[in-house]
Amino acid sequence: YPLCALAVSDERPVSTQSTWGTGLTPMYQIIQQIIKDKNDHTEVKMIYGNITEDDILCREDLEAMRELSYVDIVFTLDKPSSDWREEAGYVTPDMIKKYLAPANQQPITVVCGPPPMMKAVVSTLKSLDYPKDRILSF
Repeated sequence: YPLCALAVSDERPVSTQSTWGTGLTPMYQIIQQIIKDKNDHTEVKMIYGNITEDDILCREDLEAMRELSYVDIVFTLDKPSSDWREEAGYVTPDMIKKYLAPANQQPITVVCGPPPMMKAVVSTLKSLDYPKDRILSF
């Protein structure tokens, strides 16, 4: 179940993403472009969720991206193994507060994924005071 969110702040660009499964595809492209453009100083913050660890797409690439100081990627699994060290479950308000750009940065937030997941995340973003007019979904 793909889910993506991207946010860019006016003061200091921050790309905030919440991604499930194949929803990684557009976010992966955005991160690649940010990395490629040496004049782009956007900070990337992403929560990437899957059902199991084996479902994580492009894991080696994402792990390499996480080595960059301006790319923060957190994995969450719906069905984690007993030795899983990152987040577990769907993206929650607490995860959004902990890992994504805060609402007070007035980010533009882009969400993509299956309709029920998008509806839940958009509702959560609004409840956390993310500007309604800066939340886009596709």
